[in-house]
Amino acid sequence: MQNVGWGLVGTSGFAETEAARAIEAAAGAKLLGAAGSTPQNSLQFRKRHGCPHSYSRLAELAEDPDVSIVWVAGPNHLHSSATIDLLKAGKHVLVEKPMAISAADAEAMVAAATRQGATLRVGYHHRFSHAHRRLREIVAGGELGKVGFFRIHMLVRYPALPPAWRRAASTSGGWAINDVGTHLIDLMLWITELPADIVGARLSTQRFPVETDDGVALLFALGKDGTGIVETSTALESPSSRIEIYGDKGWARAEGTLGGPGTIATSSQGLHEMNKLDPFVEQVLGMNDAVAGKPSINAEGSIGVENVRLIQLARALAK
Repeated sequence: MQNVGWGLVGTSGFAETEAARAIEAAAGAKLLGAAGSTPQNSLQFRKRHGCPHSYSRLAELAEDPDVSIVWVAGPNHLHSSATIDLLKAGKHVLVEKPMAISAADAEAMVAAATRQGATLRVGYHHRFSHAHRRLREIVAGGELGKVGFFRIHMLVRYPALPPAWRRAASTSGGWAINDVGTHLIDLMLWITELPADIVGARLSTQRFPVETDDGVALLFALGKDGTGIVETSTALESPSSRIEIYGDKGWARAEGTLGGPGTIATSSQGLHEMNKLDPFVEQVLGMNDAVAGKPSINAEGSIGVENVRLIQLARALAK
């Protein structure tokens, strides 16, 4: 597909610094405009980015026949309604993670996409790093044998309180668990290709006075007898991210791959530096491929539903 028209829901924060930038940088994609929380925000976005259009409201974006794909950003609790409205209007949608804050809302989004015959994908951009693709290949190729233990760790210390919507469970569905944790869960499931059930959860407020969480530790049953551990925090620091995979034939460890290209070491191949890719640009290219019916590693809506379900269960266990 060439010159695919993209629209954006959101005009600031992540929507501008990552989503808009990635669309503008991706070959074959054209950013036509964005719908913000106010008409003025949309107009200012248009001026900053030189877009052809300024959408004063979501319905105006949905009605533009030149827009094929819409990237839905913004607060988590608004993802579901915006996505369903866009799908009903015939748009394909890339919705930011988590796709919703309840499994019921996530399922409704998938049902809407199915009814319309539209493409719905979820923004798990970390899949697109060279290192994480390689880890998936190593596991799938049998180099490690049967995976028995998977651990993924990423701490991102926020310098100050996040936006108000992240602090409230009703609008975020959880702070650290849905800011970073949802990515880590997706990588665990995608890399191992194992079904998961959550068996333990600890959600805490270690630094910030929020009603949600800034520290998360999750314990999963992976497959028949494997174990998965997910650790994240928006309150604490660590040297870098780490992914550890242990099987009955070997092991693999990735360092620094959630914040850059990083390295991978395996029991059989030693240490390798990974190639640098822009995962957000790769995600846009992958979405174009998915809409064109080509193979793509973008997370399908059903995967997003399972992720939301596991997080919902984790929050219930942690109470």
